[in-house]
Amino acid sequence: MNRLAVDLGGTNFRYKIYGKDNIEDSLKKSDIDILEIFDTIFEKYPNIEGIGVSFAGFINNGKITESPNIDKNERDIISQLCNRYNIPVFIENDLNCAALAESDYYESGYLIALYSGTGIGAGIIDSGRLLKGKNGFAGEIGHIPYKKASFRCGCGRYDCIENWASGRALIKWSEMIKCKEPLLKKLYYCENKLCNNIAQAYIDALSYACGTLITLYNPEVLVLGGGVIDTNHWILPLIEKRLKEHTLSVSLKECRVEISKLENASLRGAKLLLDSSLI
Repeated sequence: MNRLAVDLGGTNFRYKIYGKDNIEDSLKKSDIDILEIFDTIFEKYPNIEGIGVSFAGFINNGKITESPNIDKNERDIISQLCNRYNIPVFIENDLNCAALAESDYYESGYLIALYSGTGIGAGIIDSGRLLKGKNGFAGEIGHIPYKKASFRCGCGRYDCIENWASGRALIKWSEMIKCKEPLLKKLYYCENKLCNNIAQAYIDALSYACGTLITLYNPEVLVLGGGVIDTNHWILPLIEKRLKEHTLSVSLKECRVEISKLENASLRGAKLLLDSSLI
């Protein structure tokens, strides 16, 4: 028998078949309907006994409640998959899946995965379990009040930390002051003071987010990942230096900060979710 792990993002559909067969691939969602992708997989590998899904959106009790990256017609995708293939399907938020994978990698039951990509968010492991909150919204560090920006966050507010510590923020601030390359490293080393300030503001905001999470949840490990971090490992010493300004000292003393070493952590987490659910 095989099992199917899927990372269903806003742009890409990544999947891994494991068990009897071991296949991993990635497709652009715009190229084909999601259910058609699953149909193609099941036609080739009909002996799949379960599906684990990492999803870029809000999940509550196994149901998609909200996502800016998926069509409304696809929000009941889980029930459709269950009915279509008559097998169990398990779904979790992508950052929660990433946290599961990071926790497994670092062998830590007290871990936070803080990912800065297009947006910024966190998955929290406490006592070896995901901390999800009543409606599945725990870890939304991107929407804590920080400083007022000149543009709205996706949630509608102006003061979210996501307006400072995300890839989207780097792009928007760069457009406003006409910086040609909205890449963190380019901005940081740019001779134009205004462009350099964008990078400094990003690092300050990310440090604040790290310090807030460490102070609130007292993790053993804080793992930084996501698209912006993946290409800017050089910022780690800068973050560690600033953490002293934003963190309860006793919590910081017991926590180490790491850069993620995992490729496709959310997909790996979907596999762990499925395996633990089918035991």
